[in-house]
Amino acid sequence: MWKRFLSFVIAVFLVIFILQNFDIVEMQFIFGPPVQIPLAIAIGIGFLSGYALSFFSNKIRMFKERKKNLEAS
Repeated sequence: MWKRFLSFVIAVFLVIFILQNFDIVEMQFIFGPPVQIPLAIAIGIGFLSGYALSFFSNKIRMFKERKKNLEAS
């Protein structure tokens, strides 16, 4: 229960932080010309990328542990 509450609090702070940062920034990707986007979108993309990386790495770890446990039984 406390993890869900903590996640909610962090999400609220993230939304407040994003809403206060609508300045235009220039992002340079590996390929292509620089792109000008609002800082809020850049922060959101970074947050979602980190969340997805964490989510999928956790799923892969769980899959490997289940496979190991099935082979051991």
